[in-house]
Amino acid sequence: MVEHRTTGSGRKRRSSATLERLEAARRRRVEQRENERRVDAALGPFAEAVTAIEAIERRREGRVDALGAQLDRKLAELERQRASKVAEFERSVEQVRADAAMEIGERRAVMATSVAEIRAAEVAAAETAALLGGGDRAVA
Repeated sequence: MVEHRTTGSGRKRRSSATLERLEAARRRRVEQRENERRVDAALGPFAEAVTAIEAIERRREGRVDALGAQLDRKLAELERQRASKVAEFERSVEQVRADAAMEIGERRAVMATSVAEIRAAEVAAAETAALLGGGDRAVA
């Protein structure tokens, strides 16, 4: 008869299939713990990145708002300058018109004096008009 040797404690030896299953379960637990460790290690930097992105977005919006306010101030100043230039232009136009009206008035006075002198020389209105190249109205 064949005797089975035991290892002193009287325990039964496990079959190789059982040992393989136990080893596979142990490897799965080790792998699961390693995966959990990796996830935990990745969560910290992820949370920091989310917080940093939110801060960057707030800073961006603040800068955009500041630039918008700066643009509004510059546009308001340009509008004031534009209004000032328009008013200056309108004053200049009025002055040019007034100066031209005065010159025209002076020239019409010269024309009227000339017509009066020609008429005083007893030249008929039709002849004076023909002589001056204007209509009867210019010599009346």
